[in-house]
Amino acid sequence: MDKANIIADGFEGLLKVNLYNAIGEEILNFETKENRFILQQKNLSKGIYYIKISDKNNKTGLQKNNDYPFKGINN
Repeated sequence: MDKANIIADGFEGLLKVNLYNAIGEEILNFETKENRFILQQKNLSKGIYYIKISDKNNKTGLQKNNDYPFKGINN
């Protein structure tokens, strides 16, 4: 599977999305106005990743993904 469907229900406005590896290095960051989006995984190695999503109200969600491919975030 080369992509994961990410669901970030409950977040509002422009979302900031950050992806970190197991040692805290930022691998990817982008902004979106969509609460449901696709995260491309084809260039990622197997391992543990953290997805952080923040919105305009400073609401933040953090999801640890032990499995590759990702299962998604749902707050």
